[in-house]
Amino acid sequence: PFLAAGMLPGCDIRAENFSLRFFALAVYALERSRLEEAGSPSPGKYLAAAGFFSLWANLHAGFLYGLLLVFIYFAAGLAQETLGQMRGQGSAFKPGRSLVYFKCLVLGLAASLVNPYGWNIYKVMIAHQRSAAALQEYIQEWRPFDVTSAYQAPYTVLLACATGLLLWRFFTARRLVYEHLGAILFFAWSASLHRRFIPFFMLAVIVHEVSHGLV
Repeated sequence: PFLAAGMLPGCDIRAENFSLRFFALAVYALERSRLEEAGSPSPGKYLAAAGFFSLWANLHAGFLYGLLLVFIYFAAGLAQETLGQMRGQGSAFKPGRSLVYFKCLVLGLAASLVNPYGWNIYKVMIAHQRSAAALQEYIQEWRPFDVTSAYQAPYTVLLACATGLLLWRFFTARRLVYEHLGAILFFAWSASLHRRFIPFFMLAVIVHEVSHGLV
């Protein structure tokens, strides 16, 4: 219910609903992969990942947020593996789960080009970024986060809870889930710039709240 309340302002009928569904599936798949034992996925799973991003790119441009989430998991996994090797946990550096994420990222980028416009879909995103000031002036959901807005209160609470739990877990257990840290920082930054990205923050960060103390 709390998650639904945070997403409610953007739950009218729109093409972006495709991205919210696909993004939720991406969060689920990445978290499941993170919690499983390291191993090499079958070629079929890589093919499914490519098809997933190709379909998403043909439905809505929000697929880029899915790719960014994969990148966060790749960078976080690589950092954790590197730190482990530096602490003497291995004689030679061997990428594990981070390599899987990297392959999925490359496949997703390539698969996103399988659409009627090819690489030109990225030109649309660049155009949006260049017109951000005008979009903020005329479209409310492109405006920055407003802490006084009642509609954005669930996001404010979740942001405070996620940050607090992250710090508490670090100082008490000396443990950080780098993937969750990266997701909190990046999606909070995005939501602060444009409130339309708050639902993506809610979906990405609610995992941290649920898994706290359980993993």
